[in-house]
Amino acid sequence: MFKEADEAAASVPVTAAIAAAWAAVAAVAPMLTLALLAWLADSRSTVPATDAVRLAADSWLLAHGVPLNLSEGSFRLMPLLITAFICWQLGRAGATTARAVHARGWGGHLRTALSIAVWYGALGAAVALWGRLPGVQATPWLAAVVLAGVALAMSLLGALAGTESGRELLAGLPSVVRNVYRAATVAVACVLAASAVLTLVMLTVSLGSVADVVDGYSLGVVGGAGLLLLCVVYLPTLTVWSAAYITGPGFAVGAGTTVGVSEVRLDNVPAFPLLAAVPTTPANTAAQLLLALPVLAGLAAGIWFSRRHGCAPVRGMLLGALAVGALSGAVLGGAAALAHGSLGAGALSELGPQAWQVAVFSAVSIGAGSLSGAAIDRWVVPWVLRLFPGPLEPVAPREEMLSYEHRPSGVQLDGTRDFEA
Repeated sequence: MFKEADEAAASVPVTAAIAAAWAAVAAVAPMLTLALLAWLADSRSTVPATDAVRLAADSWLLAHGVPLNLSEGSFRLMPLLITAFICWQLGRAGATTARAVHARGWGGHLRTALSIAVWYGALGAAVALWGRLPGVQATPWLAAVVLAGVALAMSLLGALAGTESGRELLAGLPSVVRNVYRAATVAVACVLAASAVLTLVMLTVSLGSVADVVDGYSLGVVGGAGLLLLCVVYLPTLTVWSAAYITGPGFAVGAGTTVGVSEVRLDNVPAFPLLAAVPTTPANTAAQLLLALPVLAGLAAGIWFSRRHGCAPVRGMLLGALAVGALSGAVLGGAAALAHGSLGAGALSELGPQAWQVAVFSAVSIGAGSLSGAAIDRWVVPWVLRLFPGPLEPVAPREEMLSYEHRPSGVQLDGTRDFEA
């Protein structure tokens, strides 16, 4: 038994190296497709295909959050669809490695994630060195640190969620921690779902402007396909911008600009199809009701939390409801940090929402809704049930009803007889 455990532990570096390499290859593939399509679309280009491959490697680093140094400023606007795919691949790598090496306990899963992070960070530094272009470069040491950090976090989550031993560790956490996490997941999912719907509605309404921007590029079939793929990979980024819009602080499309529900200050918007859907005027009175969506998401999360944690003391339940708002704000603020970036220096040095503003606004609105939802479920719902007895009262289980209806006359459930008998 101990011999098998030693052999499994000895194979951690090799298994982690294979998993990290496979995660990198799987994530580079879509970036390589985009770069080669752009290269093929430009028939007048004299750039060799190797430079297109290097650009794909640099784009892969960009999707992790590594800024690309340009001749003027930096390019650091992450394609969040590729980022999500990278995180999923790293989570799979962590789960696969943990199962292969029979990781046990927090220490075993952490060692697995660290092994993947070391290999992945080294791979990021190597790609940054190899992918240098005259006008586009990534800093190798920064690439190593960023990629190692992303790999550590995602592979650890994957190892915990993707193995039986990891799920046992998570099940050992206090119930209030698990319930706060799940309720915050409900709130964040509701906000992002509403943001995605708003993004699609705005794109549909602005379809004519989007088509005009696409026509202005005068691309062929291959170039049009490449531009469409580029829009798809940046669609989740615009969804996070919409989340900042409905939570209150809004976002920027250039230095000194603001796009919010009650205020819009815009300069020249970049000629990119998705940006044609950006609002150019403040929302009307009806549309300002969008600001209530985070409160409603918090309300749903608070009711869910109260139902799962309703037996707790009042103080603990209310503190847990506030923790739901704080955790939701932190998650949405982190998403806003990923969606914030720049396209060089000058007017386009500021794109996207400010993370701290989104975190604070989201925590306040979702926290207020969560607290209200928990209070409603704890006090208002029972009061309403007492006011309207009958159909609204819970029905007793059938077994309990039968035990009362069919017991012999004069006999109690514990076997004793009634006083009258």
